[in-house]
Amino acid sequence: MHWRKELPKIRIAFTEDVLVLDIGCGTEVGKELRRTKHTQNIIGLDIRDTLAADVIADMTRGLPFRNESFDIVFASHILEHFPKNEIGVQVNEWIRVLKRSGELWVFVPNLKWIAEAILRGKDITKGAAVDKITVMHQIYGANEHPYDLHKWGFTLETLTQFMISHNLEIIQAKESGGEADLEHKPEILVKGRK
Repeated sequence: MHWRKELPKIRIAFTEDVLVLDIGCGTEVGKELRRTKHTQNIIGLDIRDTLAADVIADMTRGLPFRNESFDIVFASHILEHFPKNEIGVQVNEWIRVLKRSGELWVFVPNLKWIAEAILRGKDITKGAAVDKITVMHQIYGANEHPYDLHKWGFTLETLTQFMISHNLEIIQAKESGGEADLEHKPEILVKGRK
């Protein structure tokens, strides 16, 4: 389950009456999401000025949106970039901009898969189709720019419990990775409803 495999479901969810905030849109995810016919309903936010970013903002200073503005907040591989003591603050801010019954979709690297890969002595650079992923890349981030550093990690259980502790109703929780899934990023998806 890499976010690209989720795109058909994501596009269905992103209908013309649904307003989506793509937090930390970067360059790749934002472009992929915008291939839906309802691109005007997806607002890309990033700290860097990228082609996918509609809004350039430092999330640590709060989101530049009113309360309950979005139906979906889509956060793909962004939460792990915050220090542990800032994660709760960030998620509270994402929840603040969610409408009542809105959904927070969080994708993060799968720390359990990473630990198991290290114990098995695995490094998946050979033959990996997605981004030449390495175990170290999953732990530390790509380190391609100053914001591309991982500062915290999650398992399916810890992310699910974290979202429950922020009063979100879990509507989906799943993980990918494993010996049979070396083609895709080992990641976790947890969706919560406000």
